[in-house]
Amino acid sequence: VKEYSFRKRIPKYAAAFSMVALYMAYRAAVVPMTGAFNLNTPKLYKRVINTFQIFVNYIRAQIIPDNLSIYFDLPLKESVFSPAIISSIIILTVLTALVIYFRKKDKALFFSYFTYFLLLAPV
Repeated sequence: VKEYSFRKRIPKYAAAFSMVALYMAYRAAVVPMTGAFNLNTPKLYKRVINTFQIFVNYIRAQIIPDNLSIYFDLPLKESVFSPAIISSIIILTVLTALVIYFRKKDKALFFSYFTYFLLLAPV
């Protein structure tokens, strides 16, 4: 069995990381910063309360795949007491309760459900 040594591979890793860093610096200098780096994003409170609506929309799009697009046009709600936000919170609470209730019968469902939200968290 060959033993793995990180110290022997530092030069290879350093070369790869320096190439990536040079490319990123070049790209930042040449390509204008638009798109995801738009500074006109809503406040954190508004983004957090709308994540419930977005999660329910992603689940709905997997069950009923209509109007598929990489850009979902969901109007952002201003308050937690908006009907869309309240209904989304209720739907997610019921789904989470069902998954937790059936976790012993179907461990894959339990794992998949929470992994789904973990992977969507950066979005």
